[in-house]
Amino acid sequence: MLSKRLVVGVCLILGFADGARRHRQMTAGLDTTLQKCQCTQTCRASVVDGLSCDACDTSNCGKWKPFGRWDFCDFSPVQNFESQSAAAKISYYQDKLAANPRTTVAYKSLPSVLTSTWKTSVHSTFDNYLPEMPAGREKNIHTVGAVCDIEFNVGSSVYTGLFGRGSHQGFIRMGTAVEPDDRGITPGVGFKFPRSGVPSGDFVAMHNTDPGQSWNFFGSNISNHISPTVGKLKLLSKKFEDATICSTQVGLSNLAMYDQAGNAFTTPKFPFKLFLVPTVSTRLSPTTVSGYIEQFEQLSVGPTLFDVWACGKPIRDREAEAAGSVERNCGSPSFLGSMKTTSQCSASDYGDRHFHIRHQLIEEDWQLEPSFLEGSGAQFACGRSNWDWAGMVLPSSVQEHIPC
Repeated sequence: MLSKRLVVGVCLILGFADGARRHRQMTAGLDTTLQKCQCTQTCRASVVDGLSCDACDTSNCGKWKPFGRWDFCDFSPVQNFESQSAAAKISYYQDKLAANPRTTVAYKSLPSVLTSTWKTSVHSTFDNYLPEMPAGREKNIHTVGAVCDIEFNVGSSVYTGLFGRGSHQGFIRMGTAVEPDDRGITPGVGFKFPRSGVPSGDFVAMHNTDPGQSWNFFGSNISNHISPTVGKLKLLSKKFEDATICSTQVGLSNLAMYDQAGNAFTTPKFPFKLFLVPTVSTRLSPTTVSGYIEQFEQLSVGPTLFDVWACGKPIRDREAEAAGSVERNCGSPSFLGSMKTTSQCSASDYGDRHFHIRHQLIEEDWQLEPSFLEGSGAQFACGRSNWDWAGMVLPSSVQEHIPC
């Protein structure tokens, strides 16, 4: 496998011309920075820190460099958006998604995916709290998908926030991570639940990253914890390790901090992981990207899409496995409820280009609930070496995590 330094070097060479072009195409007022400077160009991964964090050139503000100034970009919550009600935010996204209900982008080749991903900051995947993706940022994987309204109905629950009892309204985006090939697909889903007065509760789920899975998009159980990446896609997981010790898991604690009305819970209670069991299916035959969009659009509105189980604790020797069955792979399971669509699913230019589903660092879950880390076999499940694990540092503050 190529070393990270070598891959970055290759990407720098391949991206030099593109970087020069983007530098010339400056647009004032796009974003602000951590030092509250005004960007004079689109934010992008910076060579200064090895293409790890997004940065921009500034004018008379920020860090010094030859012939100018620069600073790391700030993607913290936009208060005039976040201060709105959950209903207003849901309407905002519905209008955006409906404006152009068609796919206008295409999947990249695997070499292009790898090159583009290494030239992109994954920190922004975890730390972008803007209403949508930062200006100029593109999706390198999960490029094409369908979005629809969803209702998460939770019955009896010991958890808080969006895992608490009640009906929670949001969105689901469904699509294959990379373009289907003659072996099958790699299904992935993302969820966004807007909340009043605070940022939305988001999470993503897959079975695993292996290519060639069932042509039935709903053919396997999925979770926010997946098995370690294998094959060529290990390069993608290595890139995600710029931001997290565990590229195979995303956290849930943020969803438990506030309910949909924006009520805060000082002691959030959240499961170790979620286990989503599909109750619908698509065709088993080989299908194109447009064919999947058509099948998503044909899903009935109202019936259950997923049964949702909360896994209360890890099973030490099985956490490196994909989501096989609740009985085998879900420690201390409890049935949370069900998810159903409340609108027709549809392709969307906004969904493919701008709709952002934030990933939460799993380290933030571990900080709030250390028992999820201790004795869980997490190192093996995350595919990390003893050296990596010995150097792990948990965030100093879940609420104020600033990576760059």
